[in-house]
Amino acid sequence: MSDPMHVPPSGRDVENGRRVVDLYQEFKRDEKVPLMVFVADYLTLWRDAHECGVTHCEGIVRLIDSLPVPWNKWADDASQPYLWYGLPNYVVQGDMHGFVKVLLEALVDARGGPPPYAAPRRGLSAVHRGSIAEVCRCGYLREREDEEDEEDEEEEEEDPLEDDEDPIEEGNDPVEEEEPLEVGTEVGNEDTANVERAPEE
Repeated sequence: MSDPMHVPPSGRDVENGRRVVDLYQEFKRDEKVPLMVFVADYLTLWRDAHECGVTHCEGIVRLIDSLPVPWNKWADDASQPYLWYGLPNYVVQGDMHGFVKVLLEALVDARGGPPPYAAPRRGLSAVHRGSIAEVCRCGYLREREDEEDEEDEEEEEEDPLEDDEDPIEEGNDPVEEEEPLEVGTEVGNEDTANVERAPEE
């Protein structure tokens, strides 16, 4: 009996996965909905999209960008312990659940108001933290662009050349071939008239 964990995904599974990711990416904050409800709903959609390849880092950065002022600045400062470069490949990693836990705790203490206390600032410097966030913001878009470029290159390779003819049109050849004179053809001249004959063997 084969292990179901190693069965490749079917076309329906792939289509459903894309739909889940699209729902996550299209989710917008409604100003009428309490911020805690928005964060909880966002986390639910991210968990589904995470199973289809969306990373912790991308989820954290997208959530920060979706928050209103001044919570977006507070969340950006609070995210520094939950974003880091993993070794040995120096790939950006994150802890979405840990970050959301800290954010929800602050939202509960705020009771609908602004952040009740300053976000912890420890570990990475602001410049280093900002570079990680920028990598997270651009990484997913860069992967999508690379996939689109690869698809365009494949289409160009598959399309045959429509016209294999010489690009120089007829009549525009800079070097015109001279037609050879036939044997016995008279060549006129103002002074004399010559007749070309085949050489005698």
